[in-house]
Amino acid sequence: MSSPIDLVLARLEPFRLRQAGRDRWRACCPAHGGSNPSALSVGVGAEDLVLLRCWHGCEVEQVAHALGLELSDLFPAKPPQFHTSGKPARRRLLSAGQALDLLDGEMTLAVVCASDMAAGRPLDESTRARLLQAAARVSMLKDEAHA
Repeated sequence: MSSPIDLVLARLEPFRLRQAGRDRWRACCPAHGGSNPSALSVGVGAEDLVLLRCWHGCEVEQVAHALGLELSDLFPAKPPQFHTSGKPARRRLLSAGQALDLLDGEMTLAVVCASDMAAGRPLDESTRARLLQAAARVSMLKDEAHA
């Protein structure tokens, strides 16, 4: 499998590609179609990602698409990470702080609803629906914590 920079350099060959230093190249920009062979700077960044800079203002997405690439093609494939169980690791949807913030908000809603009901005030339909949504979100957090 070729690296992202090898893929980009191969696609840039027709655009007067030339090396400008270690892990740096210059070429005509395929996005705006100019003839200046210094309009596009290409480099290799941290973790081997491809850096593209058009000095005429083309966006990275425009340059990638002009080369027939997606933005994801500019990044090296990450090897799967595994738990000690040998199963692939799953990326957490929320950080612990985000989960606690969400729980705090849902608890506040539950306490206000319980207080209203204790005072004899019935919950209207939209509040009842929101309370059910809160319960579902808390359940989702529980499942996420146990995943």
